[in-house]
Amino acid sequence: MNQEQLDMISKFQCPGCSCGTHPADECSSFKPIEENMFDDVEHPFFHCEAHVPGTFMIPGGRIYLGLPKGFNKAGLIDSHLRNGAKKDHNIRLFSEIPTSPFYNELNVPVWAMMVDGYLFVRVYLPRLNKAYIDIVKLKEGQVQLPEGALNVGKFVDEID
Repeated sequence: MNQEQLDMISKFQCPGCSCGTHPADECSSFKPIEENMFDDVEHPFFHCEAHVPGTFMIPGGRIYLGLPKGFNKAGLIDSHLRNGAKKDHNIRLFSEIPTSPFYNELNVPVWAMMVDGYLFVRVYLPRLNKAYIDIVKLKEGQVQLPEGALNVGKFVDEID
């Protein structure tokens, strides 16, 4: 795992995590993992497998501290053991935009917004009935939202 990936985990997963300390490299529970769900995706996503969002708000439920409005509510998450660690999140981190056609009929981008050099995308996987929050580190000059996604930046002030 490189420093950029470690920084993204520390910035987007560690705040509010009930497993350990912030930043990730000082956490005794830190369990980095890279996954590639699809053969045609060149750039796998990464995350801390041990992450558990520990902040709960009534009536909103669990939230992800460190994520912007529209992307900070965890929603329904599968909670199961995998490789000895509790997988209790739906965040996928990318060092760069995955190769096309990553967002397609199987990974449908619903909401998207760019904030401080990162692209946030709420993604729905209808075949699996799961939702993810993809966070992508943008390179210089990348400013296009995924086709079909609503631009949350246009109505972010209306979100609670």
